[in-house]
Amino acid sequence: MKSGRYQRCRRVAIVALTMCCAHMVPAAHAHNGAVAVALPLAGIVIDGDLSDWPASVPSYAVSRTEYGVAPMGPDDLSAHVRFAFDRQRSSLLVAFDVRDDHPMVNTRSDRGWDSEDGIEIYLDVGHGRSSTVRQFALRGEGNAQQRTVDLDAEVAVAWRREGTRQQYEWRIDLDPDLLSQMSSGRTISIDVVVCDYDPDGSFSWVAWGRRTGKVGPANRRGDVVLVADADNLGSVKGRALWDELGSGIAGAGVRIQAVNDSALWVGLASKSGGAFDVVVPAGPYVATVEVGPKPWIEIPIDVEPLSVRNVEFRVPSTEGTVRALGAGNPI
Repeated sequence: MKSGRYQRCRRVAIVALTMCCAHMVPAAHAHNGAVAVALPLAGIVIDGDLSDWPASVPSYAVSRTEYGVAPMGPDDLSAHVRFAFDRQRSSLLVAFDVRDDHPMVNTRSDRGWDSEDGIEIYLDVGHGRSSTVRQFALRGEGNAQQRTVDLDAEVAVAWRREGTRQQYEWRIDLDPDLLSQMSSGRTISIDVVVCDYDPDGSFSWVAWGRRTGKVGPANRRGDVVLVADADNLGSVKGRALWDELGSGIAGAGVRIQAVNDSALWVGLASKSGGAFDVVVPAGPYVATVEVGPKPWIEIPIDVEPLSVRNVEFRVPSTEGTVRALGAGNPI
């Protein structure tokens, strides 16, 4: 059997900015635990064969068990996702590469959503508080009863299962204006899930980003940045620290907002030790840190291509109030 494992998380005084050259590593943690970049890509055939995806397209692990029991290890379940977009067709491309020691397809008429393997996509192009989330899913044999497709969306989907490997490809058409009006980049709200059912009856709902309820607010999904030019990327890296103690703050909220484009922003959560990092299109941004329910300070930063902008937030420790209380009643 599998064993479960789970994780859960005022003012800013000083900011240090430095800059150095480095290779870009497109991976980071967002407000729900996931940030990715989607590169422009043409000529992808939706046939379930991922060999036409270039190696330059970043791959992201789908490894957070948010429901059910956690896989015992990579031999039990290993999954990765890649994002891209076809600007000419105005569509989003999503590819899953899954390794599963026991692929399960349930042919019973009374099968449930948690009784076979499958994948899920939750997409919110508007990326706003009141925007609409579209859900797409494919389970088991992928017949009409085993698919969930938003009726307002034009999609193509294909998959292959060979031994312990499962490959899924989706093309989801977008509003043509979304990409035609994009200059340097644009952020969409998205999350993906891999479902794994095993012969022992255990079920794992393994997500890219943290939390369930992914049809809810954007903080339950990750951020994917559609990048107009793959050569125009820079990186923002830094730490959130308690000023007096010098220790890192895990779970601090960091927002990186483009100055000239309201649709280009990402929300990060600092990792252990207070570290955070993200890859974004080059340009001027404002970085905001928050520890608690509200933002504290906005820091202007310039991100340059093929460079790293380092930011250090030093957060004053909260101050308590001392009050005299009574002796209390003995228990």
